[in-house]
Amino acid sequence: MDSTVLKRRASKFASVRLLNPVMVRLLEAGLVPRGWALLETTGRSSGVPRRVPVGDGLRGERFWIVAEHGRHADYVRNMER
Repeated sequence: MDSTVLKRRASKFASVRLLNPVMVRLLEAGLVPRGWALLETTGRSSGVPRRVPVGDGLRGERFWIVAEHGRHADYVRNMER
């Protein structure tokens, strides 16, 4: 298997299973310092709301999101659909 694929899978596991659940709870409780935001998308297949912490890219009236895995990120794919 390609090392890039392995790296992406390991990073996704760490983010989705370990970091994101904690960050979502902290963001919902208002306990995270500036620099983070909670993005809600709708699942592509399920239609279920999904929440993911993202870097707060608010610049004036525009909100920028830089996805670590680009279009491979599930929340990016949800937004595209």
